[in-house]
Amino acid sequence: MERYPQDVIRQSATKRGLKKRKAVDACADYLVENGKWMQYGEALAAGLPIATGVIEGACKHLVKARMDLGGAKWHLVGAEVVLCLRSLLLSGDWDDYRAFHRGKEMDRVDAQRYKGGVPDPLPALAGRREGAGRGAGAGRRASSRRSSKTRRWPS
Repeated sequence: MERYPQDVIRQSATKRGLKKRKAVDACADYLVENGKWMQYGEALAAGLPIATGVIEGACKHLVKARMDLGGAKWHLVGAEVVLCLRSLLLSGDWDDYRAFHRGKEMDRVDAQRYKGGVPDPLPALAGRREGAGRGAGAGRRASSRRSSKTRRWPS
């Protein structure tokens, strides 16, 4: 018969005759409510870390190295965005995120604009003459019209 920690805690309190059991019952209730998150044996068998040292090291590498720069001041929203992007970069998921983001951006912004398909970015040049459509003298270099007081940058 398997004994659960919350049952052992309550039985121990009963055997000892504790009159003030409020804290004991609160602890046992916590284990009942959150026991599903405390499957340490399964986590260890899967090779997952259960110690806080790994988590603290990741936080130092991910968060503190970026947020604790000298003179830096962060607002909550800006810090959250930077940390999200940094976590994508450090986890190796940056390329997948960019592809996902570009697809969503296309859906959001450009879907209405390009209902009939995406147009060719280079218009046809057939039948156009060199300089066609320019005003008189537009092809001349601006430097030929400069006054002598115009600053000239060294070449």
